[in-house]
Amino acid sequence: MNKEITILYVMDALRPDHLGCYGYSKPTSPFIDSLAQQSLLYRNIHAQATETKSSAATISTSTYASVHNTLTHADHLPTNLTTLASCLQEAGFVTAAFNTNLRLGDEFGFAQGFDYYFDLHKRPGFEDIESLPPSEMINDDIFSWLDSDDLKEAKKIFILAWAVDTHLPFTPPTEFKKNFFQPNEKMPTGTIEEVLEAKSESDYQRIISLYDAEIAHNDHNLKCLADGLNQRGLWDSATFLLTADHGETFMEHNQFLVHGSIPHKEISHVPLLLKSPTLTPGSSDRFGGLIDLMPTILTLNDIPLPETTQGKDLCGSSDQQLIFMESLLSYGNSSAVLTEQWRLVRWPSPVNLVLKKLNKKKGKPPSGPTNQPPPPKGGDTLPLASLKKVRRKRFLVDLIGTAPIMNWNLIAWFIEWIKYYIKSERLELYCRTEDEKELKNVSASYKKEIPRLLSLLNKHQQENIRLRQSLDLQQGQSAVSDEVTSRLQSLGYLE
Repeated sequence: MNKEITILYVMDALRPDHLGCYGYSKPTSPFIDSLAQQSLLYRNIHAQATETKSSAATISTSTYASVHNTLTHADHLPTNLTTLASCLQEAGFVTAAFNTNLRLGDEFGFAQGFDYYFDLHKRPGFEDIESLPPSEMINDDIFSWLDSDDLKEAKKIFILAWAVDTHLPFTPPTEFKKNFFQPNEKMPTGTIEEVLEAKSESDYQRIISLYDAEIAHNDHNLKCLADGLNQRGLWDSATFLLTADHGETFMEHNQFLVHGSIPHKEISHVPLLLKSPTLTPGSSDRFGGLIDLMPTILTLNDIPLPETTQGKDLCGSSDQQLIFMESLLSYGNSSAVLTEQWRLVRWPSPVNLVLKKLNKKKGKPPSGPTNQPPPPKGGDTLPLASLKKVRRKRFLVDLIGTAPIMNWNLIAWFIEWIKYYIKSERLELYCRTEDEKELKNVSASYKKEIPRLLSLLNKHQQENIRLRQSLDLQQGQSAVSDEVTSRLQSLGYLE
């Protein structure tokens, strides 16, 4: 085939630190590790949102969640925001998406710019939450499409593939479990109910091992995809990007498999491998985010960027020293700013939520900061069958939070902790150069850093508000069928 092909492959909820090329010791990713040797491997890439729908909209439009406002189960991607697929389509690419995530169905506007949009989750056999389309099904559909008469005249092709192997429930084939469990070890089922029942460290570790097996499962099918493209003469000249929409929580901040949560490292840090015949393989520590994928892909293909683009080309020169993130909580907007040394996280205190409810009952106006964008209408929550129980558990975790650490003066630390606990918003500061996993909230010890970082965050958010207002976005909500509503309830997205 004398064709030019660009592929953006998203592995849902994939943590980079569970891949060998990012330092993981377990055999999760032999093919991805070999792919890294042919690619630019980015070590400092972060999601601008911590749940699937918002992150997908950011990838599609290179705008922040507070601009595109595609947040809830029914939100439609704005029709007058230019998408990556639209730009490629106008440049002569035949565009196709192979989607396995029901939150990204064509009814929500994600098919904008695609000549072909295949929602694999709508196929027979995937009506319930325990049955999600596996990555081998993506391969089968891609190869069938590439070999069809539809592409006989195509010279340039763009493919978006969205895989959910690494998203709950975890059901890897048996052959991928053997490297992650002892012969007589109790085998977890990988169901969402099992996550709810997990209480001990061993419970968590067994589920994490199943997650690792799912990475190995998807890794195998990535190899099959590359082999199939190679047989068709498309692999060597292909531009191939591998990433994730967000990370995953493994109890780093006392939350397990929670999406849409506070933008700590474990949920915001994502992998990015970029293979292109025009680029020299290597490793890059430059700052970047998923918001930069669209301008990167367009620049690689010599396509002008839309005026609304907020990201930057990851292959170009960069003076970028800041990364901004937003997260969606049921009681307000959470955000973060990242520098080489610091991560400042701002999120509304659950105590403030209680006070708001009390004030509402008394007829008083709610208190709290007014310099933030309006709270979102919803967002990702932990996909468990018993949503109310999960929300109560999550609320208790959030109520305690990550208390500040001070190495001296117990009385001063106690005062800082009380302030952290009762204020209407919480500010957490992590020193990235001294705390690789970003687990220690040092806001009490480095107070002088907070106003500077907070000013940057406020300025960024105000710019997003002005941009959204200037765009006059055409956005509505899509009708959601009873079947999809039922599945969303099973996932925990709806009550």
